[in-house]
Amino acid sequence: MKRLDPRDVSFSRFAPRIWHGMTFGAWRTLIHGNLRHVTRDRIGVVASITLLSMGSSLLRWVSDLAYSRQLARVEITPDPVFILGYWRSGTTWLHQLVASDSRFAAPSGLQVFMPETFLVGRWFIKPILSIWVPTKRPMDHVKLGSDTSEEDEVALAVSGAPSVMRRVAFPARSVPDSSLTLSSLDQASQERWFAKWDAFLRKVQLVNPGKWILLKSPNHATRIPEVLKRFPNAKFIHISRDPYKIFQSLQHMRYAMAATQGLSSVAVDPESSRLDSYNEFQAYHDKFHNDLPLIPKSSISFVRYEELRRDPIGEMARVYNELGIGGFEQAEPALRARCEHVKNYVNMSYDLDPSLEEEIWTQAKAYFDHYGYVRMSEREQGAP
Repeated sequence: MKRLDPRDVSFSRFAPRIWHGMTFGAWRTLIHGNLRHVTRDRIGVVASITLLSMGSSLLRWVSDLAYSRQLARVEITPDPVFILGYWRSGTTWLHQLVASDSRFAAPSGLQVFMPETFLVGRWFIKPILSIWVPTKRPMDHVKLGSDTSEEDEVALAVSGAPSVMRRVAFPARSVPDSSLTLSSLDQASQERWFAKWDAFLRKVQLVNPGKWILLKSPNHATRIPEVLKRFPNAKFIHISRDPYKIFQSLQHMRYAMAATQGLSSVAVDPESSRLDSYNEFQAYHDKFHNDLPLIPKSSISFVRYEELRRDPIGEMARVYNELGIGGFEQAEPALRARCEHVKNYVNMSYDLDPSLEEEIWTQAKAYFDHYGYVRMSEREQGAP
């Protein structure tokens, strides 16, 4: 079987991995029990992460000493706005649009890659990251940088909290605390997740006083009860997308993340990966739809990716109105500027094997029906 190679997705072997921002304690929990599975070509990466994690632990101690009292007084208000949707459904595009409204504060690249140390590290690490960090994500053409809006799931994984993102460290093996849902974890793990999440959000709010926190993580759709326990007045924007596009992009993302962030170059069998994707896709949406009644109807708005690309301003005006966010007239110039900035962006395209058309339709039929998408063959016959 072919080995995972970051160069396959134009990623330098010397580029930083998300794990480089970990403290030693967080790094130890990730590597524990799996050190023997590190492949020879990733030993240098593991060594560099270990060394930097020791420095990060010192930075965390300095940060706690300097900011602990301020953080204890931070209030996250109003309750955040959450962008929801399965991986590769367009959450990043939606996140960037809302983040262009200056009233919102989304976690930045620097903050999610250094979640426990950025309060101190921001003063001298940022110039280094601008040189060291790749300029785009490994799975697509989306810009990446220390100031770009990023998802708090990365911060959770890097801080050592339970997160499905931990799986990419050893894609062919089982990694502890990487469950899709919080409810399946033991009490101690759940409490650690809440503590790490709350600590990170307080830091983000501290450096963005008076701003409305905007969060994007696909995995939050499986944590609705937990999110509402912490933020009962949270607002949610959910985005759906053509399932064929999701699954085509998802397989590429899985390879790209494993190749670039994996600590082992042992690849997962493509067929097994595809079947795992179907199972997780179903489990994810079963959990979300079961918990959806917990969200007041006035607190959630639904968007289709295709409509958002066709008419982003009209769709955002509708979302603002449905959620009672207000101030759309003031936000509109920034939204239009954001759309102009990415008007030439081209989505990555993939060839869909005809044999997969029926498979995707069968595996994701509940999603097709729920969100109003039709199978590819029916589109070819002129169906809407």
